[in-house]
Amino acid sequence: MPRIKKTITEALSLPKEVMFGLPYLTLTGKEEILIENHKGIIWADCSLMKIKSSCGIINITGKCLSIREISPGSIRVSGNIEKLEFLI
Repeated sequence: MPRIKKTITEALSLPKEVMFGLPYLTLTGKEEILIENHKGIIWADCSLMKIKSSCGIINITGKCLSIREISPGSIRVSGNIEKLEFLI
């Protein structure tokens, strides 16, 4: 089934993040990141954010980090972003 879904997605030029529930990240400079399709927050403080996603954990390290906006489908983190990691 996954192979059929992938083939259909590619043939119809559909967004993979929507069809497979993958996280979609938009990084604005080093001051803001928008994560769509997240699965929740694991840890959040002013120097480290751990966000759960369908393909692992997204670590955001920096200074003065804060959650600016959160909804069931997206989360916006702002501050001085120093490092972005994907842990599988």
